[in-house]
Amino acid sequence: MKVDKNTKITDILKEYPWLKEELPKIDDRLKILNNPMAKVMIGKKTVADVSEKAGISVDEILDKLDEVIKAHKPKTSW
Repeated sequence: MKVDKNTKITDILKEYPWLKEELPKIDDRLKILNNPMAKVMIGKKTVADVSEKAGISVDEILDKLDEVIKAHKPKTSW
């Protein structure tokens, strides 16, 4: 999945459901995604929206998401 600033958070979480638990570990400010109000509003929110709300640059969120997703993928050994 290609994640960019316009990717909806719900699409990311559908693809990587485990990420919901990892987001606060990426940056403490991303705890906002786990509060009850966010659960109601998250359906329409993009990475850019979360960036603005959390006060983190879009590039920083995208870099951290990419890092965590790559680290979570199983390694293939030949």
